Amino acid sequence: MIAPDPKAVEIARLKYSWPTGSYVLDLTEFNLEVGERVLIVGPSGSGKSTLLNLICGTIKPSSGTLNVLGQSLVTMGEAQRDQFRAAHLGVIFQTLNVLPYLSALDNVALACRFSKFRADMAAKGHGNVNDAACHILERLFIDGELLHRPARFLSVGQQQRVAVARALVGMPQLIVADEPSSALDADTREEFMRLIMEESEKSRTSMIFASHDPMLANYFDRVVDLTSLNQVEDVSGRLEKLT
Repeated sequence: MIAPDPKAVEIARLKYSWPTGSYVLDLTEFNLEVGERVLIVGPSGSGKSTLLNLICGTIKPSSGTLNVLGQSLVTMGEAQRDQFRAAHLGVIFQTLNVLPYLSALDNVALACRFSKFRADMAAKGHGNVNDAACHILERLFIDGELLHRPARFLSVGQQQRVAVARALVGMPQLIVADEPSSALDADTREEFMRLIMEESEKSRTSMIFASHDPMLANYFDRVVDLTSLNQVEDVSGRLEKLT
């Protein structure tokens, strides 16, 4: 069960290191309030993607406190984190992770196949999961024949819109996005931001984005420079050596 009024994200004394033992993140404190929208900025290699992956539960911290929606991800096993993410988080990965052989519509609906909670929320708003998926995709200019086209035949920008729609369907309680507008043109980016803000206001959805796009700052309650929070020095240099 989700705690009655938790913070969306609560971090204390959080550390994460590479398998080599070199620390990438060392955060004393970071909180995201319920309904708050925060943009994370910082140079490449500063740990933005690592922080988002920790919050999503795709990786586990080396030490410290990491609570998401009142639940400790530190004490969860991998399968529990996967289930928690599917039910409560909408995630837009930098690599998109759309399934190439599924249609745009099926890729979006898939988010609700793994979670009864999100399927019920989608049905509550639009009658059924497919109608909810179509509604969001059409707002992002994926309609008509494109709805049924396998993702491998979509452009990179269209695939990114599919990934965005998949994150939004079923009204998740927390949206986590890594460079969500990098492949969107200006008109689609504006529609995406309008859509995601409207959806968040409906359900008090919290949002944490990482982006290099300065045009997004005005949409957020707060902009956080990760380099001012991270106690690790020369992270970008270490990343270059590792890659």
